Amino acid sequence: MKCCGASGPADYEEQTAPCAVEYLQEGCTDKLIAFLNQPQIISLILATCSSVATLMIIGMVFSAWLCCSIRRSSRA
Repeated sequence: MKCCGASGPADYEEQTAPCAVEYLQEGCTDKLIAFLNQPQIISLILATCSSVATLMIIGMVFSAWLCCSIRRSSRA
């Protein structure tokens, strides 16, 4: 992302290796917020969350089915 510190190089007491380059004078907070506000990134995050939620629901349904199946077989 080519940034340095949360709000800039002044976040570090001594300006050494990570911020020594001239183009690393911008803070990372603003760059990260701008990156996460891109429509493609928002879509990717939503798709990932939806996929994980779907897999969790499928897992819960399967575990409930398995539990009922085991309970029925133990009665017989």
